[in-house]
Amino acid sequence: MSCDDGSYAFQGIHAQTVRHKNMKFDIRVRGPMIEALRINAMGFPSTKQVRPIALQAMRQVVGCEDVAVTWADPSVVLGVHACDF
Repeated sequence: MSCDDGSYAFQGIHAQTVRHKNMKFDIRVRGPMIEALRINAMGFPSTKQVRPIALQAMRQVVGCEDVAVTWADPSVVLGVHACDF
């Protein structure tokens, strides 16, 4: 497993790469769960900086606003959605 493969629950799922503001994420969706893995280099970003940008990137991928962040750190943000595909 490499650092851009996604977490255990998202292994084997194709990522959609999204740029939002000054950050780049690999977004993976499994059912109602979403993972945003930040893949750009940054000098010590805080969770407070990354979380809202990752949330917008996740909303962009699932195509609706009904997304909530359930856990976050500066590299990985997890969320859930209630969007219809």
